[in-house]
Amino acid sequence: MWHGTLDASPEAVTPAEEARARAMRSARRRHEFLVCRGALRRILAGVLDVDPLAIAILEGAHGKPRLATGPAGPRRPPAVGFNLSHSGGRFVVAVALGMEPGVDVERVRPRRNLARLARRFFSPSERRAVGSAPDPLGAFFRVWARKEAVIKADGRGVSIGLDRFDVTEGEPAALLEARWEGAAPDEASHWSLHALKSGPDHAAAVAVRSRSAEVVVRSALPGSNPPCARVPLRADPVEEGTRPRSGRDAPKRHGREVEAGFPGPDPETGPSPIGAPSSAARNG
Repeated sequence: MWHGTLDASPEAVTPAEEARARAMRSARRRHEFLVCRGALRRILAGVLDVDPLAIAILEGAHGKPRLATGPAGPRRPPAVGFNLSHSGGRFVVAVALGMEPGVDVERVRPRRNLARLARRFFSPSERRAVGSAPDPLGAFFRVWARKEAVIKADGRGVSIGLDRFDVTEGEPAALLEARWEGAAPDEASHWSLHALKSGPDHAAAVAVRSRSAEVVVRSALPGSNPPCARVPLRADPVEEGTRPRSGRDAPKRHGREVEAGFPGPDPETGPSPIGAPSSAARNG
């Protein structure tokens, strides 16, 4: 996991990405897209140990970005998955080896249509959990971020049905039940869902279809690439009860909240389009 703010200047973007940004009507959205795409490219370059501009990023059938394969793509280990989300002046990137992660961050802010959105997209148990929570506004965005992370990890987006699976509102973060098409009877047990502690102004989560996954959180600092030897989410199993290593990089596993430590104030960048989940503009 890497995180950062959107107040930097765009770097390491291609002419095609600049052309895509020019087609966006909002100057804010153009800036956010270029900063996020440049940060993503630099992060992947650090993981893969290649030049950032040598990385070819394509979009899958449901709009989820992926690395190109074949001669046009970088020399890389097979099946390097990644995902990106941004909201309220901050972005989060997840990278995984052998898995497809999903990540989402949402700025917590009042909206007049939250009840309507909950009725449309949340399952009955999730609506009850949000309605009975001490902080219904924060609870809504926690559930939303967790559901977004799951559908982005699945790769099919909203087509699987946001109301056809249940996630927890509180801790630990977990996928409780999956009823989407093709779900195994024990589908929920195959998933790891982690809440990222992002302060009172944001809710964030990362999901991966793996019984256990290690989460390592890093900053995306301007002018430096992350070490290529560290891959934040791993497919190899982690024993239950294993004690994490000590130090600042010690991961917390099995649904416990992971400290993301988002730096700096929350810039006033306006609301992101929560009514259109998993839009290409927000996801990289």
